[in-house]
Amino acid sequence: MEEIKVQLDNLFLLLLLSIGVSSIGMRFGFFRFPYPPKTIFPRWKNLITVFSLFLGTELILVPFVLNFFIHFGHLSVSNPEIHGWLNIASIFILWIVLGLYLWVLPWETRRSVWGWRAHDLKTVGKDISLGILCWLFAFPVVTFLGQLASFGLSLFMEVPHVDQVAVQHLKETLNYPFLFWTTAIAIIGVVPFIEELLFRGFLQNFLIGMIGRWGGIILTAVIFSLFHYAPEQGYNNVELIVSLFVLSCYLGFICERQQSLWASIGLHSFFNAVSVGMIFFGGVDG
Repeated sequence: MEEIKVQLDNLFLLLLLSIGVSSIGMRFGFFRFPYPPKTIFPRWKNLITVFSLFLGTELILVPFVLNFFIHFGHLSVSNPEIHGWLNIASIFILWIVLGLYLWVLPWETRRSVWGWRAHDLKTVGKDISLGILCWLFAFPVVTFLGQLASFGLSLFMEVPHVDQVAVQHLKETLNYPFLFWTTAIAIIGVVPFIEELLFRGFLQNFLIGMIGRWGGIILTAVIFSLFHYAPEQGYNNVELIVSLFVLSCYLGFICERQQSLWASIGLHSFFNAVSVGMIFFGGVDG
């Protein structure tokens, strides 16, 4: 009973904080769209191609390359350090493949994916900064709704806590400082590029062209959150999916608000940086 009271107190404080920061954002017009909507959108063939490249790289190319090095290098994937370096290799292979595809696209298609303001170098810093600023509004709401979902589920069944798969992988590297910080750089700098390019750049922009701004943002958020479902996490997926859905709504909003993928990359990177920091200092304290 005491534990439930503590959870309710935390939820109440998070609710107050969420209402407070959201009210400030609305008061200063942060949640408005200051720029006109785009008129050029990615096509079906672009969407199908980029996700085919993504799945082909993840399911075929990466396993082939990694198995080659495992076999000829006599590596053991049960070794946490080896496993960590293999994860980093897979991230960078995917980054290179998607980057090359983006580079060979026609200028107008790249512009429709990246945002019509994103190619002005004078605005890149502003867009990234506004993405980071959006974290102040997003974090309390994401945390509150995620914990509310977890609390509601706990009232009906006992759910043992299981870390997200990505969190488990990062924690495994804490005993290897160079590997940990290399992984942290990948999570903060490379993973946001990959996921924002796929989901906000291609998918959301395509859907906006089909069903409008908010429809595209929300449907992308649904797909993005379900994409991170992991069977091994069991009922903990409920909190994860709710949190990622809300976060994705903010990512989609800030990308569309600024008409620049740099803005959602800024928010995504900062969100990951905070998570990495919490894992690092939690591991040090532990």
